[in-house]
Amino acid sequence: MELPRYWAKSSQPYSDQRMGDILVCCWRWSASSLSDARRDAEHAVRAMVDRLQAGEWFPSAYDYGAKPLREELLQELRDRRGEVVSAVTRNYYGAKVLNTAEVMFADIDKKSSGLGSILGSAFRALFGGKAQKSEHQQLDSVKEWAAQDSRRSMRIYQTHSGYRLLLTHEKFDPSSEGAVEMLNSFGSDPLYVRLCRSQSCFRARLSPKHWRIRVSAPPNRFPWENAQEEARYREWLYRYEQEAQQFAVCRFLESIGHSVRDDAIAQVVDLHDRDCQVHAEKQLA
Repeated sequence: MELPRYWAKSSQPYSDQRMGDILVCCWRWSASSLSDARRDAEHAVRAMVDRLQAGEWFPSAYDYGAKPLREELLQELRDRRGEVVSAVTRNYYGAKVLNTAEVMFADIDKKSSGLGSILGSAFRALFGGKAQKSEHQQLDSVKEWAAQDSRRSMRIYQTHSGYRLLLTHEKFDPSSEGAVEMLNSFGSDPLYVRLCRSQSCFRARLSPKHWRIRVSAPPNRFPWENAQEEARYREWLYRYEQEAQQFAVCRFLESIGHSVRDDAIAQVVDLHDRDCQVHAEKQLA
C-alpha cells in the first residue's frame, strides 16, 4: 500500500516551434522526506525537457493508478507490529477514502442506462455474449457464492447507486490474481479493480460526493503550492463537512456468515461504519 506522506512539484520553462512557450511541470513523492520528493521532481522535469528537446512527445496514454494518488493523508491505522494496514486519505474531489492493505471492499453499482450501455447490450446479444446483470442480480450471485462455503462471511450495505460488500472472513492481497478475479466476479468497476492492483490496496469512500450534497467543487487540490491555496481549500472543506453531516454514504443491510473474528478486520469495520454513518436514517450520497 503506497500512500506517500510528502509531495513536491518542479517546473521548467520550455519553448519550441511545435508548442510555443510552455511550462513543464512534474509532481513526485516520497515516504521519507520533502527533500527527497523535491529532488525526484527536479530530476523528472529535467528528463521530460530533455525528451522534448530530443524531439520526443509526451505519452498519449497512461496507466490509470500506475502512480501513487495525490491525496492528503489524514489518518493511519497500524497493526501490533507497527505497520500501516489501513489509512484514510482525501481524494481529488474532497471526499474521505479508506485505504486498506488486506480488507476487501467491492462496490456493485447500477449499470449505465445511456446509449453506450444500450449499444453494448445489443452487440452482446447479437454475438452471443452474456448480458450484463443488474446490481440486484449481481448481489444475488454474490450471496450464492457466499452460501457455497460456510467459512465465508461479509457485510452488505446499500449505497446511493447500488451496494457495497465488505469481506470479513479472511484477508486478501489486492494485487493478486485471486483478488482481481473476485472483484471482477462481483461486478466491480474495472477502473477500481485496476487501481486496487496497482496501488496494492482496496478503497472505500467514507464521505459524500460533493455534487450529491449540492456543494461546489474544491477550488484546488492537494498538495498545495502555498498557504493561500491551502486556506482557500480549508474554507471550502469547512462548508463541505458541514453539509456532509446531513448525509450517509451507505446503509447497513445484512451480515452473511460468522461475526468478525480478526482484530484488524474489526478495526476497519468499526472505522468504516462510523464514518459512513451506516446506521443513520439519512439520505445516501
